[in-house]
Amino acid sequence: MRSTLFKTNGVFYRDTYYAHVSFLVEVRAAYRAIEISFRYDPLFCESADERQREEMRQALAEQIYRTDEPFVTECMDRAYPIKNGITVAVRGPEQWLGEHHAYTGHEELVLGERPSPGFFAVPNREGQYEFVLHVFGIYTPECRYSLEIVGVNEE
Repeated sequence: MRSTLFKTNGVFYRDTYYAHVSFLVEVRAAYRAIEISFRYDPLFCESADERQREEMRQALAEQIYRTDEPFVTECMDRAYPIKNGITVAVRGPEQWLGEHHAYTGHEELVLGERPSPGFFAVPNREGQYEFVLHVFGIYTPECRYSLEIVGVNEE
């Protein structure tokens, strides 16, 4: 038996860095598995606009004290395509369950006694779960996401 526990979608915009968006979900059964389907698009920012190039120049100057050409141009050219970076982290009713850092734009994750990499192998319990989208960086004008959480038990 599969039960949809939570479903949402939304959009993040360029220059969103190190943001955390939490969704609290009350799980009313001890499911064999909790499946998380998470997607975001676009995955890549293919090239820098003039503002991003100037920000990169400033960061190189302020963080590693380099302003010399062709070093700066080479660093900027090698940076692209750069990925939008969003991960899913989970806190269960009793403990932190983990986080998966893959940045693929599409994740199918499982919680339970046979979890996906990055998560602890523990039985799913009833109670409040917190699903957190960790937005490390959005480099495209916008990045749309969808998140669906499903409880699974044998029939």
